[in-house]
Amino acid sequence: MTEMSPDFEAVSRKNHTAILRALAEAKQVHVAEAMGLSETTISRTDKEVMGRFLAACGLKVVPIAHKSYDAAYIDALRVMAGVGLRSSDESLLEWDK
Repeated sequence: MTEMSPDFEAVSRKNHTAILRALAEAKQVHVAEAMGLSETTISRTDKEVMGRFLAACGLKVVPIAHKSYDAAYIDALRVMAGVGLRSSDESLLEWDK
């Protein structure tokens, strides 16, 4: 087996932790019902392998309420915000005109 990068291992651990937390919050019985599986099947599923699988696919686990944006988009927003904050034209800040 090939050795994985530290980033892969870190993402795998974070995925595993997120899966366990979400499962604890949602309750195994509810997850099993939603998936049409037995609670035993959910209990026996190797969550660490699931975390590694997702990391190997280039994915990470985040709560459904979170939003994800492309890094280039965020960088562009930072540049635009920096330009606006450095602007010496105070009339840009006067909204009543």
